[in-house]
Amino acid sequence: MFPDVPPDELTYYTKYGEPRIALAEDQEQVDKLLELRGRTGRPVTVIYDDPRGLSGYPADVVLSFDEMLLRGRARLADEPTLAADIVACSTTDDIAVLLHSSGTTAAPKVCRCAIAM
Repeated sequence: MFPDVPPDELTYYTKYGEPRIALAEDQEQVDKLLELRGRTGRPVTVIYDDPRGLSGYPADVVLSFDEMLLRGRARLADEPTLAADIVACSTTDDIAVLLHSSGTTAAPKVCRCAIAM
């Protein structure tokens, strides 16, 4: 999403899926995603890059990118077959990314892209 996307537009995007995780650059984007979460219950987790202003945010919802990497590495170390298990259960119909048109002349249009296996 562009940084200037308003929360109302984010709400529109979530009707095409149930995003569990969202990536944000900074506090402004985290705030928008938390407003979206309050409206829709999604995303469950917001992962951010720039920690300025985010120290008082709920740790069970807002997670730094660095912390996510640490947790992921620890989980892979604890569960050696995890990466292969995830790949094995995926299908070519699994959605990898949702792309949207800009919506400058009408509501944005969605393109669901799957991973080609």
